[in-house]
Amino acid sequence: MKEWYGAIKPHHPMISNLIKALDATNQTAAAKLLLDPAAKHPMAQMTGLLKFTVAWLRPNMDSVDPDVVTKLKSFAQSDDLDLKSMALLALHLACDRDTNVQALLRDRHNTFKDENDPVRNRWAVAMDYLGSAYASENDVTNAIIAFKKSLEVRTHNVVAISHLAMALFQAGDSAEAISRFQSAVKARPEKAALHFQFAQVYARLQRLSDAINELEEGLKYAPEDPNAKRMLQQLRNAQ
Repeated sequence: MKEWYGAIKPHHPMISNLIKALDATNQTAAAKLLLDPAAKHPMAQMTGLLKFTVAWLRPNMDSVDPDVVTKLKSFAQSDDLDLKSMALLALHLACDRDTNVQALLRDRHNTFKDENDPVRNRWAVAMDYLGSAYASENDVTNAIIAFKKSLEVRTHNVVAISHLAMALFQAGDSAEAISRFQSAVKARPEKAALHFQFAQVYARLQRLSDAINELEEGLKYAPEDPNAKRMLQQLRNAQ
């Protein structure tokens, strides 16, 4: 490379730190490498913030390094919507027991003008995504916490409601799962996928008539869905 192009431009420090952080063995060391609010490299900063959150933070932690909290608060003041949203998510996820963090999050909520505020959307969707990641690892307890936190940010997000309902069902709380699905299909009856998911829950509970009703309702909006049609026929034959 040097022979063809000459001296190679060095990596931006934040890029170098992303590579070094692969060897970090504790939260403090990782934070020094991955969390740099002053780096002026939004893409690398976002990558570092995301990597740190996934690897080193968990819902409602008993303690978080004060320097980490300070850096996350600094990111939460960023003009970059992605950095701001991800920092708020990280604080909400891990530091929600801290009264000062609670006050900061409450203040941010009060600045949102409507349900579709861009920071609110990013924050809620990313938290829902994190909940799905926990669920995929069979960490149902943390998945439920993350889904509930997503709904604290956007109360009427039926996608997060359905994800929460499925996690609750997986955890054995079928009554609450059914209640959540009922609220979701009431809010968005035209969402066929909600009816089909609800039908699966009913079917696993051997409530075949209720499952059939949900499938029939969903097929009003997605009449050609092959899986729903197949399941409906199987349940009718099983009655």
